[in-house]
Amino acid sequence: MSSTLSWTIRTLTKSNTPIDNTDNVVIRVDYDRVCTDGEASAKDTRSLEFVSDDLSAPFKNLADITKADVIEWIETYEAAQLVDENNATKGTKLDIQDAALTAQVANLLAPAAKTVDLPWVEED
Repeated sequence: MSSTLSWTIRTLTKSNTPIDNTDNVVIRVDYDRVCTDGEASAKDTRSLEFVSDDLSAPFKNLADITKADVIEWIETYEAAQLVDENNATKGTKLDIQDAALTAQVANLLAPAAKTVDLPWVEED
């Protein structure tokens, strides 16, 4: 079987004060990145807070926002986050975290090690 990556949107947080004279502007998304392969799954809980530079009109009415809209925001943000190590780009944050989740699920399905019974009898 192959691993499937998906998003679970847990909460949206809106501003209590209008932004650009608009009410109900989403300023935070809490979500999970989930990797599933058969019975095994792993998740990474994440949050995305929009800073004032990210918030530019026109805004979509909160009642009109879809899950696909929110996933697009998340993917756009995470795909833009490059991970540099020793001045060498290792990839995007999304790619690296997805690879880690996929490896975690693979380890659950075929662990590299397992505990065994002791080869001797314990004496009390």
